[in-house]
Amino acid sequence: MKLILIALLVSSFSFAKKIQIIHTNDLHSFYFGPTKEGDGGYARVKTLIDKLKADANRKGIPSLVLDAGDFGEGSYQFLFDNGIGSFKALDMLGIDAAVVGNHDHMFGGKMLSDQIKESGVKTQLLGANIATTADMKLKGLLKPNAVFDLDVVRVDVIGLTTDSLHFMHQIRPGFIFPPAPVSRAYSKIAREDNSDLIIALTHIGLEKDKKLAKDDPELDLIIGGHSHTRLEKVVHQTNQENRNIPIVQTGAHAMAVGSLILDLKGPKDVEVVSYNLHDALADVAEDEEVKSFVDDVDYRARRALAGNRWNEVIGKSEVDLAGYVNGKQERFDGCWLEHLPKIIQEESDSNVGLYLPNFTGKAISKGNITYGNIVENFPHINEYGRPGWEIMKFKVNGWKLYTLLLALVSADVGDSAPLIGGVEYSLFTFPDSIPWIGGVSFFTRLKINGKTVDFSDMYEVALPFEFSRMLEGLLPKKFSKLFTKDFVRGDWYLWNMAENYIKKHEVISCR
Repeated sequence: MKLILIALLVSSFSFAKKIQIIHTNDLHSFYFGPTKEGDGGYARVKTLIDKLKADANRKGIPSLVLDAGDFGEGSYQFLFDNGIGSFKALDMLGIDAAVVGNHDHMFGGKMLSDQIKESGVKTQLLGANIATTADMKLKGLLKPNAVFDLDVVRVDVIGLTTDSLHFMHQIRPGFIFPPAPVSRAYSKIAREDNSDLIIALTHIGLEKDKKLAKDDPELDLIIGGHSHTRLEKVVHQTNQENRNIPIVQTGAHAMAVGSLILDLKGPKDVEVVSYNLHDALADVAEDEEVKSFVDDVDYRARRALAGNRWNEVIGKSEVDLAGYVNGKQERFDGCWLEHLPKIIQEESDSNVGLYLPNFTGKAISKGNITYGNIVENFPHINEYGRPGWEIMKFKVNGWKLYTLLLALVSADVGDSAPLIGGVEYSLFTFPDSIPWIGGVSFFTRLKINGKTVDFSDMYEVALPFEFSRMLEGLLPKKFSKLFTKDFVRGDWYLWNMAENYIKKHEVISCR
């Protein structure tokens, strides 16, 4: 009888086990946080992670450290030395597993393979819904899931990334499958393998995390990213089995670290004991090793990208330059966004310039604008060693341009609607209540550089080459050929074009 009681007690204790999940997301290589002088930064994040692990360890609680993607592109520090510093940083922060976000495979599968190999990163990189091809050489480097044995607890972490069409081009000729069916497949296996805790480590955004929780009945927890959502409290989503699935996210740009204490009472019986966001405020001591590392990467990045010109003043602005502030995009009065497509149009001597508003970097305060500010505000390149995104042009007749512009301005993409330079227009949309033509739009006025569009004339359209591939996913297929052939390539790179534009205008304003 005593043996039976002892066995029952041991069995119950094996299920009643607390663990800590520490998490970050959307670091975007913001090594110093939003600003070099303020809150945030990798060195403070490291201090917080180490303290959380040590505090839990003293209580006999094991910890697992996860990152929900987009640890790569987003700041200029990622734009030199093949970006390997941002992969090495994962190890320095003590990240056990990270899902690959859309900004982490920005340069394609083969480059991702090279970055993983060159950096020697030990963090397990996940992407269950990313289908790779042999030429990417990612076999064994990118895994669908990772299994961790924490004392008597078996934890299965499934990595899922965004399948949005305008990010799909980066991974071609591979493919990204919808997260839910992939999650169901791997979580079912994890449950059959007697995993005690099944985590979806996602880079799909909060709203899609909620949907995933409803679509996959096996999940116990979702650690999210992509939407840069700062969740002060756990969001619970009821699933098919009437279980409340916890969803957490920390915001972005190395501003905070999340810690979640879970009590695992049995299969599909997980209780959130506590959840906290720990801000990486300026009074948090900086880890010396990580600080030395990021200082060195920053110095070398500035030298590589700008030589001695980083602090060279190239003009002035009467308006704040739109970009990220504390992990969220700020448009301010929208003035700078009006200039972005004009930079591309004017400096490439084209009729129309296109840009997408979400592809800005750090916001820049009004006043003197330096060359380094341009790099910070446009932290994107097509190829390492280039001064910003390459700009390309194509020719199209007036009728096709009309059709293309109508598709762009009519696309239901919210704040992601393309910015258009050199064009004036008025748009009319039939009320939805009208049969057959409800919702159909047409231009009542369309002028290119002040002149009404002539359907028989030829026009030049300039845009970043990256956007040509993104727009293939946003527009009907009949337009895709406009972006895949007959490009004119010149020596047009965004940083140089922005510099020339600002120097020419001297003062940026919208008066």
